[in-house]
Amino acid sequence: MENNIIFIGFNDGDTKYELLAKSTALVQPSLAEGSSMVAIEAFA
Repeated sequence: MENNIIFIGFNDGDTKYELLAKSTALVQPSLAEGSSMVAIEAFA
């Protein structure tokens, strides 16, 4: 499983949208937040 997960760190706006468009899944664990702007952007 470690070969299938890539931790990319901080990205600017353009790179973030490109990565979200190419991704198969978005995993964003959070204890304090049910939904976020990142999830909305991933659906766009």
